[in-house]
Amino acid sequence: MKALVRLIAVSLLLATAAYQIQRPIVLHAADGLVSHATFRGFFPAEDGLRWSSDGSTIVLPGPGAGATVRVEVLLSGWRPPGQDAPRMTLSAGGHTVTQTLGPSAAVVFLETATAGFWNSDLEVGLQSDAFEPGAGDARRLGVRVEEARLIPMGRGIRVPPLSSIAALILLGWLVAFVAMTGGVSPRTADRAAMLCIVVLAALFAFARPIAAVWAWPLIGALGVIGLLARVMPRVAVWVAAVTRSSGQALRVGLSRVKDVQVAAMVFAGVVLITLAYRAQSRIEIDLGSGHEVAVAQGFGSFEGKGGGRSRRAPRGAQLDLSDFGGGTSWKVTSSAAIDGPPRDVDVLRVGDREIVSALQETQWTEGSTSAPAPFGWTSGLILTMPGASDALRLDEVTVERDGALPSIRIVAAILIAALLALVAFGGAGLSAVAGRWACALLLIGSSTAIALNPLAAIPFTFQFLCIVGTGTALALLVRGIVSVSDNGSRVLPGDAAIAAAASGWVAWLSATAFPYYRGGHFVFHSSIAEEIWKGRFLIYYLPFPGSMLSEQAQWGKIVMPHPALWQLLMSPLSILPRPWFYLAEKVVLATLFASLVLVASVVAERVSGKRAATFTAILFVGLVPGFQMLGLGHLMTILGVWTSSLALPWLMFRVDDLTRFRTWLATSAIFTFCFLSYTAALLFTGAVMVFLILASLRANFPRARLLFTMLCMASACAFFLYYVHWTLPFLMQSVPKIIGGAGMGGKAAEATPILSRLLLEPGKLSYSYGSMLIPLAGALSLFVLLPRSWPRLVLTTWIGILFFVSGVDLFFNFLLKHHYYVMLPVAVGWGALTARIEERWGKAPSIALTVLILGVGFKTAMEVALGLIP
Repeated sequence: MKALVRLIAVSLLLATAAYQIQRPIVLHAADGLVSHATFRGFFPAEDGLRWSSDGSTIVLPGPGAGATVRVEVLLSGWRPPGQDAPRMTLSAGGHTVTQTLGPSAAVVFLETATAGFWNSDLEVGLQSDAFEPGAGDARRLGVRVEEARLIPMGRGIRVPPLSSIAALILLGWLVAFVAMTGGVSPRTADRAAMLCIVVLAALFAFARPIAAVWAWPLIGALGVIGLLARVMPRVAVWVAAVTRSSGQALRVGLSRVKDVQVAAMVFAGVVLITLAYRAQSRIEIDLGSGHEVAVAQGFGSFEGKGGGRSRRAPRGAQLDLSDFGGGTSWKVTSSAAIDGPPRDVDVLRVGDREIVSALQETQWTEGSTSAPAPFGWTSGLILTMPGASDALRLDEVTVERDGALPSIRIVAAILIAALLALVAFGGAGLSAVAGRWACALLLIGSSTAIALNPLAAIPFTFQFLCIVGTGTALALLVRGIVSVSDNGSRVLPGDAAIAAAASGWVAWLSATAFPYYRGGHFVFHSSIAEEIWKGRFLIYYLPFPGSMLSEQAQWGKIVMPHPALWQLLMSPLSILPRPWFYLAEKVVLATLFASLVLVASVVAERVSGKRAATFTAILFVGLVPGFQMLGLGHLMTILGVWTSSLALPWLMFRVDDLTRFRTWLATSAIFTFCFLSYTAALLFTGAVMVFLILASLRANFPRARLLFTMLCMASACAFFLYYVHWTLPFLMQSVPKIIGGAGMGGKAAEATPILSRLLLEPGKLSYSYGSMLIPLAGALSLFVLLPRSWPRLVLTTWIGILFFVSGVDLFFNFLLKHHYYVMLPVAVGWGALTARIEERWGKAPSIALTVLILGVGFKTAMEVALGLIP
C-alpha cells in the first residue's frame, strides 16, 4: 500500500512539473510517429504534407486546461489551372477565421483558450472548398497542410489534465505488477516503475505529442502483458530470467567503458572526425541529382529546364546544413532560374546575409555571399529561401568551408555509437580487446564515410546511432536468452556468434537504410504487400492473367507460381506511413540474416567444433550473397533462403526423432512453410530431400521411409494450400514455351550454346560470391574435412545443389538464385577450413583469410548502400 501511495504522489508531482514547461507543440503532417493520430480526416502523407478532405481535424494533444494559446497552421490552396482559389475556415475552441488561400504555403492563425479536465486536447477544424483531381483519382481534396503549431501565450501555473496523471500512475503500477509476476523483487519492481514514470513525464515535458499519442497504447499493451503473465506464470518467470540475465550482460558491457585505453580511443575519435570534416572543404549540392535528399527539405518536383535537372523551391524550402561544420566562414554560391519575366530574387539567406540574383528563365544565374558559421552543439547553417515560390528553380548550391570544426552533437553521436559497440561485444562475452577493435573500426568507418560523402553520412549519423543502439540491445537480449536456456546439454550460439549476428544486423540494416540505397525490386514487392493489405490477396494467390508477380517477362512471359508469402507476412506493416513501413521491412530482413548467423554457428559447432563455429559466424556476415540480395531487392528469395536454412538444419539434428509423431508433424509443418515461402525454395529444398532419401535407401531404410512420408506430407500441404491453382496454367502455358526455347523478350532461342554457357559459369559464381573460390573451397572442405555422418551428408547434398543446378543452367539459363540457397553450407565449409588452417599454421593466416572474405563482403555492402547494385 505504501508503494502505491508513493507511486501516486510521485506521479502527481512529476505531471505537475512536466506541465510547467510550456514549449510550443509542433505537429508535422508527414511525421510517422504522431500524424496518424493527430491529423484526422486527412489523406495519407505525401512529399511532407497531407491533403485535407471536405472536413478534417488536427488534434493538438494535451496542452492543459485554461491556457490562452495561439494556433498556427502552415498550408496552401493549390488548384489545377482554371479553378478558383479555395476559401478555408479554421476553427478552434469557439474561435473561427476564414481566408482565401493561394498556391504558395501561408500561415493561418487564431488565438483561443484550451479547456477540459480529463483530456485538454485542442481540436482544430478545417473546412474548405474541395476538388477532384480526376484521371482515375476520385478523392475530394481540400487544402495542403504541412504543419500545425500550438504556442502558449500566457504565463502562470499549469494544471495537467487528469488523463496524463492517470497515464503515469497506471504505467508505473503495471510495470511493477508485470515485474513482480515474473519473480522480480518488490524493491527492483518499484525502481523500474519509478524509472518508467520519470521517462514518461520527461516526454510530457519535452515531446508532448509523442507522450499523448503513445502513452495509452503502451498502457494497453502492458495490461495485456500483465494478463498473460498471470495466465502463464512459467513464461513470465522465463522472461524475467532473460531480463535479469540481459541486465547482467549490460553491466558487464558497461564495465568495459571504464578503461584508460577507451579514453584514448575517444580522443582519437574526436581527432578523426575533425579531420574528416576538413577532408572536403568544398561541398557541392546538385539539387537535380536526388542525392541531396537528406539535407534538402520542402523542395518540389524535379525539372529538366535550362539544360539540366533542377528542383523547384516553393515557400518553406531550405537546405539543412546545421551540422556541416562551424568555427569558420562559409562561402555559399547558388545557381538558380525562375519562370516568367526576369526579376531580382532573394535566392538564399546565409546566416544574416542574402544572395540576391537577377534571375531569368532560360539561363542559370550564379550568386554568392560569405557568412560566419557558428561552432557549438550544431555547427553550421540552415540555408533558407526568402524569395521561394513555385516558379523558382534551384540547380546547384556550393559551400566552401575551409577549416570547419564538426558539430558537437555529431561527435557525441559517433562516440556513443562506438562505445555501444564496445558494450555489445562485452555484453556478448567477448574479450576487451575484441570490443576495442569493434569500437575502433566503427570510429574509423564513420570518419571515413564523413570524409568521402558528407552530404549523406552526416545526416545519417543519428539514424546510424539508433541502429547501433538497437543492435546492442539485441545482442544483450540474445545473450540473456542463451544464458537462461543453457542447461549443459544443448549446443547454443557462442559469444562470438552473438557478437557477429549483432554486427551483421547493424551492417545489413545500415546498408539498406542509407539514403542512397536503391533496393532493386524492394518497392515492387512492398507495393504488393500494400495491395494485399487493401484486400487484393486473391489477385496474387490465384493465376490471374497478367499477374505482375508470377508472369516472368525475362523468360518470355511464362507463368511461374510465386507464393506471395513474404508480401502476406509484411502486409500488416503497411498500415505504417510508407517510410516507416519500408524501414520496418528492412529491420525484418536484417533480423532474418542475423538469425541465420546463429543457426550457421550452431551447425558448424555440431559438425566441426567451437573454433569452426566462430569462424562460420564471422564469415557468414561477410558473404556477398546476403548484401547482394538486399541490393537487388530479392525479398521473396531472402525468405526462401531463410526458411530452407532453418528446415534443413532442423532435419539434420532431429532426424532420429522423426519416429515420434509430434516431431514428424512439426518437421512436416516446417518444410511446408519452406515450400510455400518461394518456388525456388520448393525446387531446391525438394531436390535436396530427394537426394537424401535416395542416399538413405540402402544405408538406413527406416529413415528413408520417414523422410519420404514427411516430404509427401509437406508437398501435399503446400500443393493444396497454393500450388494446386497454378498446376494447369503452368503445364499448359509455360511448359510448351520452355520446351520450345522461350528466351529473353519471348522470342524463341537458337540451339543452346553449351560451351558458351559453360564458360559463363565461373563468372556467375564470382558474381554471386565475389570469387568463385569461395563456394568451391567451401564445398571441398565439407567433403574432405568433415567425418562421415548424417550431418555431413545433409551439408554435402545441400551444397551439391550448387553444382546440380549449375549443370541444368547450361540448358535453361537459370537466374543465379540457386547460389544464394547454399550460403549456410558454404559458410560452414569455410568455417571448418579456417579452423583447420588455424590449427596447423596458427592464427595469422586464418585471420588474414577471414579479413579477405570480409573485405569482399564489405565492398558489396558499400555498393548496396550507395545504390550501385545494377
